[in-house]
Amino acid sequence: MRAVALLAGLSMISWLAACGGSGGAVQTPEPSVTQSAAEPPAVIEGTSFLDVADGYSVQFPAGWTADDDALSAGTLSLDTFFSPETIGEVQPNVSVTCERLAVSNDLLTYYDNYKATVERFMATGFIETTGVVAGQPARLISYQLTRESLTLAKTEAVLIGGDCAYRIALTAPPGSEGQFRPLFDSFLASFDLIEG
Repeated sequence: MRAVALLAGLSMISWLAACGGSGGAVQTPEPSVTQSAAEPPAVIEGTSFLDVADGYSVQFPAGWTADDDALSAGTLSLDTFFSPETIGEVQPNVSVTCERLAVSNDLLTYYDNYKATVERFMATGFIETTGVVAGQPARLISYQLTRESLTLAKTEAVLIGGDCAYRIALTAPPGSEGQFRPLFDSFLASFDLIEG
């Protein structure tokens, strides 16, 4: 139950990050680091991002801003990569969530629990496929979330690697998916699991 509550809270927080939390347009934030003293900060060089604490590396789009540990709560850690542009009230972004797994979990069980959580937020228009990310089996899901007058299009890859369940998500305004999907696909192709 606690894990579902954390998943629900994180989904809502990543939704709010896309719209600045207030529903208004937001500017690209300055990179910030809020990791615990035990975890080293990510190494960001140009468009290369290496997060030893969360066990991955990735190439993010040129001109985008990386925010290491945009959120860290309990077993969850969220890194976010923000587009330099805002479309309407939304700043498109790609986020990587690492949820530390206390017990062994298979992908299908984790994914089914996560999807059930997303459905509680009244997400609609689910499209589901399978794929491979970082050499691991992955579930891919696209859907829309609407809160008040703001609708977000989300595409996520869900995979398990090491002791983390990863959710890599593109959040953008509906209708702009075609513009951002090639960047997201490149992001996924460059995503690599590393040993800590």
